[in-house]
Amino acid sequence: MIALFGPPGAGLTALAHVIRDASNLDIAVLRDTEEQALPERADFARMLGAAVVIMDGFPSFPEDIKKLYDARLVYPGSGAVVRVVTDPELCVRRGYKTPDEVLAFNKRLPLIEEAIRGFNLPYYVVHNDDLEQAALDLAKRAQITD
Repeated sequence: MIALFGPPGAGLTALAHVIRDASNLDIAVLRDTEEQALPERADFARMLGAAVVIMDGFPSFPEDIKKLYDARLVYPGSGAVVRVVTDPELCVRRGYKTPDEVLAFNKRLPLIEEAIRGFNLPYYVVHNDDLEQAALDLAKRAQITD
């Protein structure tokens, strides 16, 4: 299980699809996830044969980290939480979100990272300036591909 998060417009969905396309494994991408349905949706994806499940855009808040941990979706030794870094102005130029929405995410980020450290979860940071290289690096670190 990989939980991808970052500011709105950072390229999370694009990165998830690049990872899926670069891998020789069956990878399911869950978008617009409702936190209550995450365990069921992940189990269903695995039942359909997905070797890896990517949650696109979750966590969004510090309390989401506990939900990931409690549901055993990401825990020490299994899965990863991945933050996608990008130029904040790029998010706004893409028209996805306003500067205030990106700023709100950036204000929550230290609390999200503190929660990740508190649960000792595997945590990676990738930059979306080269999505293909970021996907390959992440796939190697998360042991998705060779």
